[in-house]
Amino acid sequence: MNGYYEKLLKTKDELDSILRNYQTNSPLNGLMQNIYEVKKLNDNEEAENILISKDTIFIGKDKMQIKKLDGTIEKYNLDKYYPVDEKDEMIKMLNKKVEELERRLGDEHSEYNEPITGVDKSSSNDDVSS
Repeated sequence: MNGYYEKLLKTKDELDSILRNYQTNSPLNGLMQNIYEVKKLNDNEEAENILISKDTIFIGKDKMQIKKLDGTIEKYNLDKYYPVDEKDEMIKMLNKKVEELERRLGDEHSEYNEPITGVDKSSSNDDVSS
């Protein structure tokens, strides 16, 4: 039994050595060093003033900055885009009409008979029958 136990210990030591060697020389180890750390950037903070121990991505309200260990900083603006649908287009058109009406009401020199462009007259409730 004593020889069998020693053989198992020797095999375990060899496997541990192979595992340590693989972990230090693995291609994955090189990739792991390139993974960025990500931090939230508060409104009053600047990436230039924050110490880092690895390449770090700072994400703020409307900007993203990548600070590398060599001190270089890449800056990006984060724009928010929302899909526009038919209702949004209708709201946009109605807002333009309201702005035009407000402008005309404020303009003392405009003529009252001047037609308002872009208004559909068929939706008028002037012809109400009793």
